Formats: sequence, structure tokens, C-alpha cells
Amino acid sequence: MQSMFTAFQVKPKSLPTWPPRQTPVRFFDLHPVGAILRSLFLSSLLWIFLAFTLYSVYSFVVAAK
Repeated sequence: MQSMFTAFQVKPKSLPTWPPRQTPVRFFDLHPVGAILRSLFLSSLLWIFLAFTLYSVYSFVVAAK
């Protein structure tokens, strides 16, 4: 016969379940669109900065002659 204490025990929720639950793989986990767009934006900023720098140096050289 079981005692009343063991009859009302609750299993802790921290125990793993078997088989383990698999979380679905989402589109943005497989395809890092945000990282690609951020890299493209930063690359564009660097190219713009390089173009302004080269144009400024070219303008100084032409104006010095």
C-alpha cells in the first residue's frame, strides 16, 4: 500500500523527456539573410568612403598643378 505522500508527488519538469523533442528548423536559421544584408550595407559604406577619399585626393592633386 502506498503512503499519501508518495501518491501526491509531482515529477520535476527539469527531467528530459524521451525521445527528445526536436525543434523545427526555421528558414532564417538556415539562411542568414540578416547577416548578408548587414554585410552588404557595411561593404557599400566602405566603398562610398573609399570613393570620396580617392576623389578628394584626386581633387587636391589636380588643384595643386
